[in-house]
Amino acid sequence: MKNLLYLLFTALLLSSCIEIVVKDPIEEAFFNRDKGIRHTNEFIIDPSIEETLLKMKNKVAENKAFSPIYEAAKTIPQKISPLLDKIKELRAAITNDGGFYLYTGEYHDKDFATRKAEYSAVGYTNFVETDDRKLEAKPVNKKDYNITQRILITEGKGEELKDTINQTRTELLKVIDELTSTKMEGVEFDPTEIESLKADLVLEEQNDEMAKENGKDSWAAHVFSYMPIASCYPLLRKYENDGKNAAAQIVNYLAKKMGVE
Repeated sequence: MKNLLYLLFTALLLSSCIEIVVKDPIEEAFFNRDKGIRHTNEFIIDPSIEETLLKMKNKVAENKAFSPIYEAAKTIPQKISPLLDKIKELRAAITNDGGFYLYTGEYHDKDFATRKAEYSAVGYTNFVETDDRKLEAKPVNKKDYNITQRILITEGKGEELKDTINQTRTELLKVIDELTSTKMEGVEFDPTEIESLKADLVLEEQNDEMAKENGKDSWAAHVFSYMPIASCYPLLRKYENDGKNAAAQIVNYLAKKMGVE
């Protein structure tokens, strides 16, 4: 069921992103989708991983033999940090070029100065003050596609994202490979199971093959070519979601090996 919903979401996202001339209602749909994925990440996936790791820790307290599995699982959230950081960097880069709306009043129980400082800490600097609360945290030039074209394609930042995605996938799978090569009493790692986990990992390897099939020079050109800033928001968030879901997949797999549901 989860995989079906994921595929449905991806299809809807990609079909929405085909439209180059973005009208206001569609722009709002992009922002709402971006917000929805962020809420899924922050309020469902992140707490789920934390809860599972806590259960694994408690299990180790009962049986020290499971310690290597728990120690490996603890490193998983760190493995996806470079990908999350790269995505934050790219969102800030394409937004700052055209401006970033910041509401001058209180928003979500935080005053203007506090929110400005928090945004600045993660790379947002080109603020445009507004008295319209609905514009908070949205890009000023949301329809601009020249900015994304220059930053993500001409300057090569999109290819950097591709490399980071692939490196993150490699690091995640490396944890499994290193752990399963270690013999542990009472724990068996089925090679078929491992191969299935790798094949089903949400964070897939990205390459230029599909791009070339569609007449594009690179993966970045295939994904981001002339995409308005608004449509790039949920696309970037989608790769963040893939990273977190992949982390959850591996943590859950390791938890089950310890008898933790």
